[in-house]
Amino acid sequence: MKKFIFLMGLISITVSMQSCSSNKSTYQQTTEVVTSDFSSGYFEKNIKGNEYEVSYRGLGMSQNKVFDLSMLRAAEITKDKGYKNFVVLSKTADFNQVKNHKIRTNSLKIALYNDVPSKYQSYYNAISEYDRLSKNII
Repeated sequence: MKKFIFLMGLISITVSMQSCSSNKSTYQQTTEVVTSDFSSGYFEKNIKGNEYEVSYRGLGMSQNKVFDLSMLRAAEITKDKGYKNFVVLSKTADFNQVKNHKIRTNSLKIALYNDVPSKYQSYYNAISEYDRLSKNII
């Protein structure tokens, strides 16, 4: 009986660890092309100068979560490139279903700035956005 309880405890711990690790691995770099494992993750490309396209593809995630993860990546890129702020120039949301897999993608075209030009009415501070989103998502 003690062996059975011990074994059940080990199985429970293993399952808990696997579910935690799979949740954390959803914020990772992936390829732009959907692969056979339908992996979730971010990808980006430099369009020109201080402009980037940042995308996040989420398997089985809500559109809001996919948007927040793309914003988190935009904040990271802004900080990594030595800028303080970013402006969202455009955004697109996409939904696809392949077999039983629901795949949502959010893409942002962003521009990075230290001093945001006055022509932009709204912008995001990279550190503030990163702090806000990383606490709630990762």
